[in-house]
Amino acid sequence: QAIVDTILKGEGEPAGGYLEMAKPWTDWVPPRPYDPVKAKQLLTEAGYPNGFTLPLWAYPKAGGEEQPLMAEALVQMWGKIGIKVQITPTDWGTWKTLAYARKSSGKVNLNPGYSIGEPWQTYMIVNLTTGAAYHGYESPEMDKLLGALSSEPDYQKRMVMSQQLAKVVYDNYLYVPLVIKNSIFGVGSKVGEWGFVPGYSYPHYWEYITHAGEKPDWTK
Repeated sequence: QAIVDTILKGEGEPAGGYLEMAKPWTDWVPPRPYDPVKAKQLLTEAGYPNGFTLPLWAYPKAGGEEQPLMAEALVQMWGKIGIKVQITPTDWGTWKTLAYARKSSGKVNLNPGYSIGEPWQTYMIVNLTTGAAYHGYESPEMDKLLGALSSEPDYQKRMVMSQQLAKVVYDNYLYVPLVIKNSIFGVGSKVGEWGFVPGYSYPHYWEYITHAGEKPDWTK
């Protein structure tokens, strides 16, 4: 919440799970509670009573120009529970080269995420399968689940499977979501209703934008 209030100037909300904005596929994902005492307890139980050092690659990127500022905030926030964040300033091109070459193992990066449809589409295209564009997380379980999703024509069945997929991502901490940032569009007073595709971060349906006072005709 502090990141939303200060760095994002109120334009967002704390995130519960990765691709939480891709509802209704991830409606079940609960936000993780803010509990530093419990966090320190879990670190101790895991064998890190004094915490550990976490190298964090941070870079500005289109749609995420504030990423370096968020990294600095994490240094202070996570430092309170013993995690010593060491920032590695870089740029998107450098990180992308490492990821495409499958050389990003053991490295943590701070990166804005985007939804491009149903969650499985984003996961498969981006970085959660052995055949993904660039390296992220790979496992036989994930490959099997995403493979089944990509070939399932029934929407309701995909809905159930996508919720199973979201649970795997959530339970295994494949991502540590921070905030959901609002997308802000400058629209003139002459522009009317503008529909969006559920689950997509990008604007669509340009052809259906109406003049102010008109109703869009979705049948055309």
